Amino acid sequence: MSRYAKSIDVTSSAELRRLAEQVKQTRAPVELTRDDEVLAVVRPAPASRSRRAPTQADDEAFRSAAGAWQGIVEVEKFKEENRRQKLVSTRPPVQL
Repeated sequence: MSRYAKSIDVTSSAELRRLAEQVKQTRAPVELTRDDEVLAVVRPAPASRSRRAPTQADDEAFRSAAGAWQGIVEVEKFKEENRRQKLVSTRPPVQL
C-alpha cells in the first residue's frame, strides 16, 4: 500500500514529466507556487536500498565480536545486576 494519497502518471504531460526528471536527477525538492504562495513541494522518491548477501569476511567479523567482552565483564555478575535493577524501581509511585 502506498503512503501517498494518489499517484499521478506523468507520461501524458510533458511539463510534469520534465519536472519529475529534474527532481530525480538533481535529488533536490522543487516548490510549486502560485502568486508567491507555495502550494506543494515535489521531492525525490526515497532511494531503494539493495541488501547484499553477507560475505565470509562479514561473517568472520561478526563472530570475532562475540567474545570481545571476554575477560572484561563477569557475565553472571552482569546478569544478576541487570535482574536486580529491573526489580528495584526508582520512579515515584503514580497517584491517580
